[in-house]
Amino acid sequence: MATAYRVQLDDFVQHAREIIERVIQTHEAVVIEVGETDLVTLKPSGTTTDEGIVAVEPSAEDHAAFVSAAGGWADLDTDRLVDEIYARRVTVSSGGE
Repeated sequence: MATAYRVQLDDFVQHAREIIERVIQTHEAVVIEVGETDLVTLKPSGTTTDEGIVAVEPSAEDHAAFVSAAGGWADLDTDRLVDEIYARRVTVSSGGE
């Protein structure tokens, strides 16, 4: 792994925009530090398009979680749910429980 670009916190505060733009353009992390102590690593979150929108690619783990959740509500009786929601609204708005 390449050595990360390092910047002191005071320099980051003064040049935050330029440093963030560098991260976006180079897709390389920047370590913000005080003295020799690492505080935080600033790294790109995805791919920047021409419009400046960051398109984050989902990981295989994200995709698997999405697929496993896809049918999670399939057995829900939506008509009954709506009836219960309206019944609770009437109960709460009338002051009763």
